[in-house]
Amino acid sequence: LMSGENLPRDISKLIIRHDDRDNTALQGTTTLNSYQMTTTAQGDQNNSNILDLIATTTMPSGGTYRDTMGIDRPSTIDRNVKAKAVVVNDDNRNDSTTTTAPSSESLGAAGTRILSLWLSAPSDEWQKPVMGIKLNQIWSSVKYGK
Repeated sequence: LMSGENLPRDISKLIIRHDDRDNTALQGTTTLNSYQMTTTAQGDQNNSNILDLIATTTMPSGGTYRDTMGIDRPSTIDRNVKAKAVVVNDDNRNDSTTTTAPSSESLGAAGTRILSLWLSAPSDEWQKPVMGIKLNQIWSSVKYGK
């Protein structure tokens, strides 16, 4: 998961799940702007791949505008989205002690899990002095630890 040749496919699945979960009612679509993958080793048993991605979600605002060619187009609102997805591989996990069925978030091998966190705000909010600082403080405080 989230390594090598599978990375683009896994990122697109994360974005599709985000759209299905958060943007279905509003008919929004998300496009990837950038991503960065880091791998951390934690002890001898566990390691994790951490994916940071930045995307833009475009949603209709309900109004229309007339473009330069005189065509009425739907007005849209852009939202900047920052996401962090953590892939945790625990190869020594004993599945015989698991008492619940695997969740929809459980993917791949028996000891592999994905946790994702999404922070979304209108594009202009990220640019405002007070709100932009607060959003970036919130985002920088997100850490992964066992």
